[in-house]
Amino acid sequence: MDDQAKQTVILGFNALEGHERQRSSKKRRLPWLLWLLGTLGVAGAFYGFHHITLQKEQAQADVLRAQYIQLESEMFVVRRQFEQAQKALARVDALTQKLNGNLLSGDSDRRLALGPTDLPGRHVEVSSAPLGPLKPTELQGQLEAFQAELESRETNLERLYSNWLERRLRWASTPSIWPVRGWVTSPFGTRTDPLTGRKTTHTGMDISGPHGKDIVSTADGTVVFAAVEGSYGKVVVVDHGYGMKTRYAHLASITVSAGDAVKRGQVIGKLGNTGRSTGPHLHYEVRMNGVPQNPKNYILD
Repeated sequence: MDDQAKQTVILGFNALEGHERQRSSKKRRLPWLLWLLGTLGVAGAFYGFHHITLQKEQAQADVLRAQYIQLESEMFVVRRQFEQAQKALARVDALTQKLNGNLLSGDSDRRLALGPTDLPGRHVEVSSAPLGPLKPTELQGQLEAFQAELESRETNLERLYSNWLERRLRWASTPSIWPVRGWVTSPFGTRTDPLTGRKTTHTGMDISGPHGKDIVSTADGTVVFAAVEGSYGKVVVVDHGYGMKTRYAHLASITVSAGDAVKRGQVIGKLGNTGRSTGPHLHYEVRMNGVPQNPKNYILD
C-alpha cells in the first residue's frame, strides 16, 4: 500500500472516529437539554400559578378595600344618627327635668292644678346596654327603632307638658280663695231681701267685715269693669277666661282699672257700703258663661 492510500485510510478512519465522537456528544447533551427544558417548564408553571394567585389576592384586596370604604360610609351615617339620637335624648331629658321640677314642687296650687300625680311619662329611662356585634344593616335597624322610640317619648312628654301648662293656667284662672275674710250674712240662692222683706234669688254671697278691709281677686284674670254700677255701688268685674267671671260689689274704693291684669290674691279694692246696702259688706259673684254659680263651691281655703 502506497503512502497515498494509507493517508486516505487514515483520513477515513479519523472521519469515522469524529463522527462517532459527535454522535456520542449528542447523546450526552440530550439528557441535559431535557432536564433544562423540564426545569424551565416547572419554573414557568410555578410562575404562572404564583401570578394567578397574586391576581386573586389583588382582586380580594380590591373587594375588601371597597367593602371597607362602604363600611366607613355607613359608619359615618350611623354616627350622625347617633348624634341626632343624643340630641333627641337631651331634649327628652330637658322636658323630663322641667316636668319633675314643676310636678314635684311643693307649691300647693300646682298640686291642686295637677290633680292625680300618677301621670305617664314622668320618668324616661333609655337602656344603656351594649348592642353587641351587629352588622351595619342590623345596627341601622336598631338605630331606627331607637330613634322612633325617642321621638315617641318626646312627643308624649311635650303633650304632657302642654296639658300641664293648660291645667295650671286653668287652675290659676279658677276662683279658689276667699275674696275677703269675714262672716257670711247672706248665702247664694233664695233669700228674704233685707230691704223689701220679699223672697228673691240672691246671685252671689254677702261677706260682712270691717269697712276698708282689702278685697282680693280670687284668681288670675283681666279687669273688664271697674266703676259704679247702679245699686251695686262701686264694682269690679274680673274676666278669668274659660267663660268664668267674678264680680265684687259695694266697694268703698277701687284700686284697679279696666284692662289691668291681676293675679290671685291681688288687692283690687276696699270693703265698703256703696250702692243699695245695709252695712259694710262685699257682694261676691261667680258666673260661668253668664250663669251665676254658688261662690262657696269655688272657695278651697
